[in-house]
Amino acid sequence: MIYIACLKYGNKYSAKYVNILKNMVSRNLSLPHKFICFTEDPEGLDSQIEIFPLEEMGLAGDFRAWWYKLKVFDKDLGIQGTLLFLDLDVTIISNIDCLFEYNPNKFCIIQDFLRIKDPNYAVKNSSVFRMEIGSHPTVWDDFVKFKDQITAGFAGDQDWISARINEAVVWPHDWVISYRWELKKQLENDPSKRISYELESQPPKDCCILVFHGTPSPHEVVDIPNPDPLIKRHWN
Repeated sequence: MIYIACLKYGNKYSAKYVNILKNMVSRNLSLPHKFICFTEDPEGLDSQIEIFPLEEMGLAGDFRAWWYKLKVFDKDLGIQGTLLFLDLDVTIISNIDCLFEYNPNKFCIIQDFLRIKDPNYAVKNSSVFRMEIGSHPTVWDDFVKFKDQITAGFAGDQDWISARINEAVVWPHDWVISYRWELKKQLENDPSKRISYELESQPPKDCCILVFHGTPSPHEVVDIPNPDPLIKRHWN
C-alpha cells in the first residue's frame, strides 16, 4: 500500500491546506493510495482523509510543530507499505508517480535548498521524503526518549533526520524546488521582468513539486488581486 502523509499541528495551517493537498495528490498520482494526516485537531478535514491522532508532547508553539513529523517513523503505526511525506505548504504541479519509482525501498529526501548557496550543506530538507514504513525506527524511538536534549541540540526535525539516516538518497535536483529561492531568483536575475506574483514563473520541465518554505505561503500568492497564475492553477 502507498500512503501520502501530512502533518497539521496548531494553527499555522488550516484544514483548507490539508484538503487542498489531498486534491492535488488525487490529480497528480495515478497509483492507488491512501491519504493520511497526523493531527491533534481533525475538524474540517475531508471525510476521506484517514486521521492519525497526535498526543501532546509539550512541544508548545506552532514554530515547533515540525518535531511531530517524526511520528511517521514510529514502528507501531499499524500500517505497512511505502509512505511519502509532504509538507502542507507545497504545490504539486505535475504527476508525482516518479517519486515512487525512483530508487525503490530507499529513503529519499530533498537536498536542502541551501544547496544553492553551499552545495556541500549536509542537512536535508524534510518537506518531501519517502520511506518504507517501519524503517529507521530509532529516529522516533530515540526522540521520545531524549526529546529535551534533541530539541535543544538540533534546529529542527530535518537536522535530526539528517543526523540519523546517513544513507539517504536525494531527489534529482529539478524534481522538487524552492518557490521563493529558485523561481523568484530566476525572475530577479532577469532585468526585463518586474518582480511580481502575477508573473507566471517557469519551473524546470521535470519539476513536480514547488516547496513554499518560509514566506510566502501558497495562499499569499493566490488570494491577492494579481495572483501568480501558476500557483492559482494548481493550488486548489
